Amino acid sequence: MVLSQSVFAQNKQFVIEGKFKIDGGSNNGAEILVEKNGQRVKTVEGTSRFEIGLDFDATYVVSFKKEGFVTKKLQFDTRNVPLERQESGFYPFDFVIEIFEQFDELNMTVFNQPVGQISYDELIDEFNYDTDYTKSIQSKIDLALEEVEEKQEEKRQEAEEQQRQEEDLNKQVSSLTSAASKNLSSGNTEEAIKSLKEALELKDDPAIAEQLKQAETKLEEQQQQNQKQAAVNEKIDAAESAMAAGNLTDAKKALVEAKNIVESDPRIQKQLDKVNKLIEDQKKNEDQVKQLIDEAENALTAGNPELADQKTKEAAKLGAPVDDLLKRVNDEIQKKKEQQEQLAEKKEKLDDLVDQIKDALKADNPEKAQELITAAGQLDDSDARLKDLQNQLNEKELSLIHI
Repeated sequence: MVLSQSVFAQNKQFVIEGKFKIDGGSNNGAEILVEKNGQRVKTVEGTSRFEIGLDFDATYVVSFKKEGFVTKKLQFDTRNVPLERQESGFYPFDFVIEIFEQFDELNMTVFNQPVGQISYDELIDEFNYDTDYTKSIQSKIDLALEEVEEKQEEKRQEAEEQQRQEEDLNKQVSSLTSAASKNLSSGNTEEAIKSLKEALELKDDPAIAEQLKQAETKLEEQQQQNQKQAAVNEKIDAAESAMAAGNLTDAKKALVEAKNIVESDPRIQKQLDKVNKLIEDQKKNEDQVKQLIDEAENALTAGNPELADQKTKEAAKLGAPVDDLLKRVNDEIQKKKEQQEQLAEKKEKLDDLVDQIKDALKADNPEKAQELITAAGQLDDSDARLKDLQNQLNEKELSLIHI
C-alpha cells in the first residue's frame, strides 16, 4: 500500500478504484463516464473492476451506466487539498457501486443527481463522503429503492406465473402430439394433422413442425395424381394465352413445364410443334428485318437515302421498330433535296452569266466580258464553258492589238 500511495503521489493524482456491478445483468455494454469540470475526459467500457486517476484542483462527476438500467453518479471534489498533502499522496479511494434495471413507470429522477459527494476532509486529512449531503438525499434514494424492490417482486411473480402457464401449455401439447401419433399409426392422417396443427399453434416446436411436415407429405402423396393433371391443364391454358398474345417464349416455357409434369399427354407435343414452327418463322422474320436495316444503313452511308427509305419501310411492314432510322433517312432525303436545289440555283446563275459573257463578247466589250468570267469562276471555275469563253476573249484582245 505504501508503494501504491507513493506512485500516485508521483503522478499527482487522487485515485478511485472499486467494483462496478449490474443487478441481474453483465457488464457487457456498461460504461463509466468521467467528467472533469463539466467536460467528458474519459470513458471506460465493459469492465467490472476499475481504477481511475483524478487530477487535483478539479470537480469530477463519475457516471456508472448501461442501457436499460438506472444511471448512478458520484461527485469527487479534488479542490482545496494542501500542496504538501498532494505531494505525499493518498491511498486509492475504494468503493462498490451497483446499478439496477430501469422501470419506465417509476420516477427515478433522484438519481439525476449524485448519490454521493466525496471531498477532502481537513479533520481527518483524507477524502471522505459528505455526510450532510448523504443525509439530505438518502431518504429519497431509500424511497426510490423501495419502489424498485416492489417492482422487482412483481416481475419475479410474473416470471413464476409465466412458468406455470408454460407447464400447463406443455401438458396440452403433449396430449395433442400423443393423439397425433395414435392417429398416424391407425392411418387416420387427417386427424393427426389436425392435432399437430393445434399443438404447433400452442407451441412453436421444430420437432412438432417436422412431424406435421411428414404427416402432410403422406397425405399429399394420395392427392398428387389429380394435382399433376390439374397443373398440366393450367400450363396448357397458360401456353395458349401466351401464344394468343404473341409471347412465344413464355408459351414454350409453359409447355416444357407441362411436359416435365406429365410427358405422355399428346396435347403438349402438338402445341410444342406449333410453337416451335412459329418461333422458327419469327426468327426468319427477325433475320430479314436485320438484313433490311443493314441495307438501309449501308445506303445511307453510300449517300443513297432513297434506297434507304425503301428498305426502312420494308422493315417497318415486317413489324420492326424503325422510327429513329426513318427520321435519319428523312433528314438525309431533305438534306439531299436542299443540296440539289442549291446546285440548280447555282447552275441557273452560271448559265445566266455565260449568256451575259457571250453578249459582252459580241458587243466587243472585253472589260465587261472579263468581269463576268471572273464572277462566273467564283461560282464554278471547273465549268468548261468558262475556259472556252476565256480563250475567245484572249483571241479577241490579240486581234485588237494586231490592228
